[in-house]
Amino acid sequence: MDDLLTLKKKICEAIDENRDAFIALGHSVLREPETAFSEFKTAEKVRAALSGLGLQCQCGQAITGITADLHGRSDAAMIALMGELDAIILPDYPFADKTTGAAHVRGWDTGYIKECNEIVNRCLRASALAASAEVEISDFSGTLSFNEQPDLKRIVLDNEAEIFGGDHVNEGIGLSTDANDVSCLLPTVHALIGGYNGVAHSAAFTPFDEEMRYAGAAKMLACTAAELLYTGAEKACLVRSRFKPVMTKKEYLEDWCGITD
Repeated sequence: MDDLLTLKKKICEAIDENRDAFIALGHSVLREPETAFSEFKTAEKVRAALSGLGLQCQCGQAITGITADLHGRSDAAMIALMGELDAIILPDYPFADKTTGAAHVRGWDTGYIKECNEIVNRCLRASALAASAEVEISDFSGTLSFNEQPDLKRIVLDNEAEIFGGDHVNEGIGLSTDANDVSCLLPTVHALIGGYNGVAHSAAFTPFDEEMRYAGAAKMLACTAAELLYTGAEKACLVRSRFKPVMTKKEYLEDWCGITD
């Protein structure tokens, strides 16, 4: 078996050999953006790319999601590499869809949030009563605060430093995304790759380094997964043993999502 550094070198070489395909897929997704739960063309592009690698895809996950499993020699741990398919509405963006305006530009305690929500709702009801009016309130959940696992974050940062150079890696914090919710249940890292100018989610967001954004991101994900799964998933098991979930899956579904058996 190759040592870890040799394995990572082979991974990066394989990605370099296929860099044109990575960049072409990125260009295709960028130029044909679709909003959440409508990413049917985008999902098909991802399915085709994964199928081309010999992976069996399960389509239609939560409408447009796709999963593909790659089995190794051991089932000691499982690594999930996740990516978002959806765009946002930003019609002024150069690559926005001319019809829909879609474009690819891209902490709180749970109990306290629920308490604040009840206070606001009471104020709305009282205001309506004072005005002899009626009010209908519909509650829906947002995202939780990011729950970082230091050991996993360190592994990701070290791999980024190996690929991009330590001077180009900054230690940040999780943003407000669905990954925050996942991090409260499972060890999670939300890594951001540069290669763009301007502010994300704005018309000034301008990609300029395709090597970093596409090939570099692929190297970071693949090398991190390799390190976690190396020697019987030793590091993945360590990360899992030290992880402290904020809540159980049952608590999350019932208390945060309002879903009960």
